[in-house]
Amino acid sequence: MILCLLADARSIHTLRWARHFLHAGWTVVVLSLASGEIGGVRVIELKTPPGFGKWRYCFAVPQVRRTLRELKPDVVHAHYISSYGLLGALAGWRPLILSCWGSDLYEFPHRSALHKALARYAAGKADLLVAESQRATRTLVDALGARPERIRTFSWGIDVDFFLRHDSPELIANYRRRLGIADGTKVVVSPRGMKAVYETPTIVRAIPEVVKLHPDTVFVLLRGFGNERDEMEAMKLADKLGVRSKAIFVRTPIEPEEMRRLLKASDIVVSVPRSDDISSALLEGMLCGPVPIASAIETNQELIEDGANGFTAPVGDAAALAERICHVLSGLPEYKLRFGSRNRERVLSHYAWARGVQRMESVYAEAVGNTQAACAQHAI
Repeated sequence: MILCLLADARSIHTLRWARHFLHAGWTVVVLSLASGEIGGVRVIELKTPPGFGKWRYCFAVPQVRRTLRELKPDVVHAHYISSYGLLGALAGWRPLILSCWGSDLYEFPHRSALHKALARYAAGKADLLVAESQRATRTLVDALGARPERIRTFSWGIDVDFFLRHDSPELIANYRRRLGIADGTKVVVSPRGMKAVYETPTIVRAIPEVVKLHPDTVFVLLRGFGNERDEMEAMKLADKLGVRSKAIFVRTPIEPEEMRRLLKASDIVVSVPRSDDISSALLEGMLCGPVPIASAIETNQELIEDGANGFTAPVGDAAALAERICHVLSGLPEYKLRFGSRNRERVLSHYAWARGVQRMESVYAEAVGNTQAACAQHAI
């Protein structure tokens, strides 16, 4: 069986899906506008002219069509409706499965009538759509006109065995020292990356109030695969507010092992996007032990019950975020102990990667079966 993933080859999610199906015996090919290497997987970088924003994906359509005709994949799975999803829809290969990720569903269609039309077109061309939350399912139906019977709703989950792997106190302490964090310092980590949707400036604006009350605190802000411009703006804001020494900017993507150790070395994990689907980064934080503080959007509230296993704050409200962080810092280590066991149980029960891949395998089998049945019916 041949699986073609239309997705960003740099993404950890692409890596995980590609590796799983490769090890399950599939031949996996990734078509991506970004270069990347995934062991055992053929990655084809799509050539497009520089610039043009989302229109770059349209320039890649002829190459994708040629490649799909050569590969004859059993399944094409496009990730992110507004980019690779649109590309998959324009390429015209079936069966086509579309996965929505968050802002492609909650923000992109609302930018203009044209953006909405493009998203509706992509969703309408999919044989099956994968949503991670009930909110995503409703949005696909209400905003993009998707047919409910074509939507499969489940969380991808996270690799719980990997994130529960033992790291010695020495390894964690060494990682803290690599980041320049002194012993005894409290750590607040933002693992989401530097993109506007993740509201990094809100986190930076919360720092002055936090360090005023808790001066032995530092914030670790990851750039990930976000853009340099947003990172530079966040750094300038930290300078302007006089808290640059309290903000550690990790400017290159970190390996999964480093992420695990960073989360275990942290006291609070902050995820405050203005829109999102079920966040793998937040789930990883919940499993590794820091107290989660999340924006009070619907999908985060599927994970965090305010005051029961973490805290929520209104989107874009730096003062409220600072108040929640200070509240948690004042209640350590009790909050970590109390919430840690609850969050671990919740993630293990509902958001394990093994459950997600079983569901995805069934989606692929369903798509292949439906296509074969339709071809047989057409032959008659």
